Amino acid sequence: MIWFGSHKNDLENVLSKLEGLAFSSGSGADLDLATVIARERSARSLTRAIDHALHYGDHPWAKRIAERLHELRPDWLSTLRLASILVECGDLDRTETLLASIPRHYYDNPFRLQIMAALRARQGRIKEALYLHDELIDTGGHADSAATGQRSIEDLLSRALFAPAFKLCEELRQRHPDELGLRGMGVRCLFYEGQTKNARELADLPEEIVARASIRERRTFIHAKAEMFSESGWIHECFEFSRDAILDDPTHWSLYWLASECASAGRREQEYGDIVSRLTAEHDKVVEAVAIQSYWYVDQNRIDEAEKILSRLRTLSIPRFLEARLYLAIHSRDAKDIDDAYMACLEGDIPLAGPTITYGFHLYYFDGASGGIERALELLEPVIYSAATCAPAWLLYMRLLIALDRIEEAATCLEGLPAGLQKTARLRPIALFFIAERGEHKAARRGWIEHIQSSRHECINARSSYPETLRLQYRESPGAVLLFAVVYNGLEFTDWFLKHYRELGVDHFFITDNGSTDGTRERLLQEPDVSVFGNSGSFASSACGLLWTNHLMQRFGVGHWCFHVDIDEGFVFPGQEHGRSLMDLLAYMEEKRFGAVRSLMLDMYPGQLQAETGTDPFDACCHFDVDYHCMRSEFPPYEFMQGGLRQRMTGRAVMMNKSPLVRMSADVWYTVNNHYHTHLPVADISTALLHYKFVGNITGRIDEAIERKEHAMGARFYRLLRDGLNTPEQGPSLLSRFSHRYNGPGDLVAHGLMKSSAEWDEFSTCMD
Repeated sequence: MIWFGSHKNDLENVLSKLEGLAFSSGSGADLDLATVIARERSARSLTRAIDHALHYGDHPWAKRIAERLHELRPDWLSTLRLASILVECGDLDRTETLLASIPRHYYDNPFRLQIMAALRARQGRIKEALYLHDELIDTGGHADSAATGQRSIEDLLSRALFAPAFKLCEELRQRHPDELGLRGMGVRCLFYEGQTKNARELADLPEEIVARASIRERRTFIHAKAEMFSESGWIHECFEFSRDAILDDPTHWSLYWLASECASAGRREQEYGDIVSRLTAEHDKVVEAVAIQSYWYVDQNRIDEAEKILSRLRTLSIPRFLEARLYLAIHSRDAKDIDDAYMACLEGDIPLAGPTITYGFHLYYFDGASGGIERALELLEPVIYSAATCAPAWLLYMRLLIALDRIEEAATCLEGLPAGLQKTARLRPIALFFIAERGEHKAARRGWIEHIQSSRHECINARSSYPETLRLQYRESPGAVLLFAVVYNGLEFTDWFLKHYRELGVDHFFITDNGSTDGTRERLLQEPDVSVFGNSGSFASSACGLLWTNHLMQRFGVGHWCFHVDIDEGFVFPGQEHGRSLMDLLAYMEEKRFGAVRSLMLDMYPGQLQAETGTDPFDACCHFDVDYHCMRSEFPPYEFMQGGLRQRMTGRAVMMNKSPLVRMSADVWYTVNNHYHTHLPVADISTALLHYKFVGNITGRIDEAIERKEHAMGARFYRLLRDGLNTPEQGPSLLSRFSHRYNGPGDLVAHGLMKSSAEWDEFSTCMD
């Protein structure tokens, strides 16, 4: 076993020296007395070491020391101490054996009763657990019975035994009606059992009542309420509730993790950073505080500071150090560092559910093409049931099955989960995916609308105003093809963009300008077929323009075929090189009752980063990569694609699937930019968006994106891309063995990057 951290090494030395003294050989009464004294001293040191490990949440190490103590002094107290740690670690059979070895005259000891109550609850023997709690009350352990009861309920919740957990909770609440912590446990039980309304009613308490409770009770209740907000998808409510609670109690450590996740989802990272910055020097020795700072620095791409924090964390807690080091490695460029960090977790004798989920998401998002999906599933399967109420774990597990096209297994898995867990905002799209798979399109469409409304989804709930109308030139025209886009400083793309889509057949453009300073807005205002809108507010706070575009599409697009694209993207489709028109494609979509068509966002690039002077920059970007990887996803249009030049340059896969063309209706909303939307029947062919990110002054645009601070996680992707462009290995050429020259849409079909169908080919022939 390899141990990291000075407190581990110090304790190892203490154990070695103390045990060497305690078990030294010799004879005579004096030596026997010395041995007894030495053993007593070593036992006290071991007891302090156990308390030290438990204080820092290091249960594996506490277990190891407790076992040493029990070997050294196997009396009833050390036996109970070991049993209490074993039940926390889930070693129930050994706990039972140890408790049975306790002399009968200690059976009424409150410490033993607490451990027995926790054991019986974990075993599902609720009546016996309640009887033991009654005994605790009779022995004067009133306060302890409530605290122990909460631990028992937590044990049951961790194994998704919601009904017995709620029963135990209600019984204990009758005994302790004013115990706020038990009320919080009741909120969690009801929520995960699917009784969301009842859970919210139980959580609805006046602030003055919460404020009067003890710190322990208040923390349990507040965390349960925040967790309910989070799993309901109410990210802004959760963030603000958690923020206010942290400002009142900066040592409520568990809330920081919820606040961090919600801040990232709601683009409120700066506000979360303000919370973290309030941690003071007095928290420098607190494991949770140091870990929180470490993760925050990683999220903001402040890697040097994160590494310094990690060195401090290493001296405090090995489990937290190993998990934080894995998180840091995942956000580096070197895949070997990531694998090594995960292997250290395997060797570190720590609970593996957390690191495995973290590593599994990394493999899914960034390494799927090279066997990462299979490896993630292999690693996750042994630990998934130890995370029974962890929605992210089940989300990852079913995503992996869906990606591998093991749809029936994924559906069976979902059906086996508790009702409340199935309804969480994370897992609801999985359930809707199975409805769509069965061809129940009306139910899927209705379900998606209910989901975005009940979860207060960012697509309709982002913290931004709607765009202001600057110049509206559109008059309703039945059958018109419309285009919607958001732009910031896109002047070098404007002429090319308008020309491409006019020639394609777009009748009118709706462009939202996000405060351009390069003349883009003024240029667009000159165009007769462009309606211009403006919002100079935060792009991030609008869910990256999603709120603005959805608003305009609902206002003008219902009943029309609508494009939703970026200003550096050009739409192409199968058969286009043979004279097929956009009108042909839309006629085919109408005939087949398709409502959307999926696209690959295909990075186009020049042979060298700086094209020759006088060369049309769009013509110069005539190369594309062929190493794209596609797998199934739960989000409409039900594909997740990775690959291309930017992955090659950054070491990070980017989401390359989009859905740029939809038949707009009142129940259609984009949910993640133009990557995903609510359910629509998807065409049996696929298209492509030629993505000209490398046109012109790419380095200037990267620097601008970093400086604007409108992109997630400190604009990490743009930083990686800048680093990739500046590495000596890159050189002036962008070409690789995956590069091909683009000669037309047929090339993409030939390389499997666009898909045609026999019916579309036949339809095309009929149209000739």
